[in-house]
Amino acid sequence: MCLRKPTSQDSQGVLPRRLHLSRNLLLTIVDGFHYRYLVQTGIFDYLLKGSDKLVVCATDPVLAILRERVELKLVLSNLPAVKSNRKTAVHLFLRSCASRRLSETLNIKAEQQRMSAPWRFHLRRWLGALFDAVGIDPSRWVESAWHDASIDCLLRDHAITLLVLSTPGQKLEDLPYLESARRQGILTISPVYSWDNLTAKGPFVIPPGKLVVWNEGMKHEACHFHGYAPEDVLVGGVPVFDSYVAVRAGADAVARKTFLSSLGLDPAKQLVTLTTIPPVYYGASHYALVQMLTGWMASGELAGISLLIRPHPMDDTDYTGLVCPDVVLDNYGSTPSADPRHWIPAEDNTQHLGRTMAFSDVVINIASTITVDAACFDTPTVNIAFDIKPCGNEYVGTVARYYKYTHYKLVVDTGAAALVSSPRELLAAVRAYLADPALDRIGRALLLSKQVGTTDGQAWRRTADAILNSGASDSCQSPI
Repeated sequence: MCLRKPTSQDSQGVLPRRLHLSRNLLLTIVDGFHYRYLVQTGIFDYLLKGSDKLVVCATDPVLAILRERVELKLVLSNLPAVKSNRKTAVHLFLRSCASRRLSETLNIKAEQQRMSAPWRFHLRRWLGALFDAVGIDPSRWVESAWHDASIDCLLRDHAITLLVLSTPGQKLEDLPYLESARRQGILTISPVYSWDNLTAKGPFVIPPGKLVVWNEGMKHEACHFHGYAPEDVLVGGVPVFDSYVAVRAGADAVARKTFLSSLGLDPAKQLVTLTTIPPVYYGASHYALVQMLTGWMASGELAGISLLIRPHPMDDTDYTGLVCPDVVLDNYGSTPSADPRHWIPAEDNTQHLGRTMAFSDVVINIASTITVDAACFDTPTVNIAFDIKPCGNEYVGTVARYYKYTHYKLVVDTGAAALVSSPRELLAAVRAYLADPALDRIGRALLLSKQVGTTDGQAWRRTADAILNSGASDSCQSPI
């Protein structure tokens, strides 16, 4: 089934009207990840400069930082908490039924639901087939479940002409804004934060009119899986990788020694970096993985190395008990939190990550974007595809299935990383990369070319330009 094209006219209003002459933007920032993507990359400042007024609706930690700005055309507002109720639950269920064109990722997740809630799984499949047969999307009938009159007033009071969403209608906090924009005929656009948003985060609950994506592959996913018209999907690049250009240029032996010494690491030793993922996906297995690596270090099977543990921002596991002279924990200037709304990255977060990737000799992770970060510096990566589960029920399923996810297939197909299915394969892969860092270089370059594209440090500007210019040739829509 090809989903109905969510163009600005189709999904947001009824009758066309002329664009306002003013550029009054409203921007949502729903958590620390989107603060990093929208503010720390420079997109926020560019939008502020290019607009007549910029209204920012954000979480309290983000607002606390932005309140230091005193520009007259900047207006700050709290992001209202959105709670599910019976009506919103019905809308979410109907929306999932209507989203029949699934990626491999969502098919895998659906199979998990078949085992955990078979009645819901079969009901969704049956209703989806029915909706497909008659060509309707009944979820549109109850989009009003997300209506918030206070947001209606906010948009009207500030004469908003363009709504910029943190997510493409996937986080609850964005949905009342999308519904109010639909009612008032305001153009909506979302700069998509991550490479997996289009295939792993489920359907867009209320689709924005336009998207800005990383690359042509993601543009194809937006059109294929979500029914967008090609002209409504703009390619901007990866803004969070822009700072890597300067890091690469300065990545010499002196910079390496300075960086590793600042972390308490011995610059004379090769560095293996383990980056984690949220515990919901790997439980306490990272802790056991570190114990496995340090055991090899002690036995001499991994001799002459240091180990850096870099927790995911949502991994609040306590790793301090593993720290020793050759094992360092690096939270990169911020405190991890299971709730991303409470995590605020340090101002040099992306630069610090870039230096970590540049000066690591091998990076280990579980199906993470970090593989692409490492490829930006031609740093070899090992992907873990085996389970440890020291407590027996650490997480659902196996991590091996993550490598079948739609967005991660490119990594597997290009051979950009060593995919290991056992501890002995892990040891062999790390040792091989330490001995010859040129292994799989062609695969890393191919991944970089397809996933990142142009690495000129200007993706933030292209993304911001795409946002500001998104209404230049479009009609806004009149209120219902």
